[in-house]
Amino acid sequence: MKQRKVRQREEAFRYLGQIMIIFGLTMVILGGFSFVIGEEAKEYSSIFALGNQGLSLQTMAQFLMTSVLIATLRTLLFSDGLICRISLAVRTFLMFFLVVLMIALFAWWFRWFPVTMLEAWGCFFACFAACSFISAYIMAFKTERKDKEMEEALRRMKEEEQ
Repeated sequence: MKQRKVRQREEAFRYLGQIMIIFGLTMVILGGFSFVIGEEAKEYSSIFALGNQGLSLQTMAQFLMTSVLIATLRTLLFSDGLICRISLAVRTFLMFFLVVLMIALFAWWFRWFPVTMLEAWGCFFACFAACSFISAYIMAFKTERKDKEMEEALRRMKEEEQ
């Protein structure tokens, strides 16, 4: 019973950590964009309504909500129950599809950028692709590092047995 509570607490902190990582990186990226293109984009985008002065609290709250939804999707799609039933490729595709759909809906709803403007979508997909590539690289790096740690632990166990 006590182990179960500890595990639930760990999972809750892991979930909150994912939200904060997503939100923090989003704010850093948007802050950089605000500094570089904020004055030009403030006429087109509610994200950059303050120009190069930064981001409004309203915009930050919208992106915090986005971070919560992305972390929730990740938790649901990569849960133990679905790992056994749906392949990694399908779960990954669903994750990407649902995130793009959510952002498209939010872009329209919150007027993040003009949804009829092809340049805005091009910039969005370029940014999304860059972030996805960086995330995939980090995940591959972490997996490789974890594999090496596991191999080293297995090697030590075998040495201790002999």
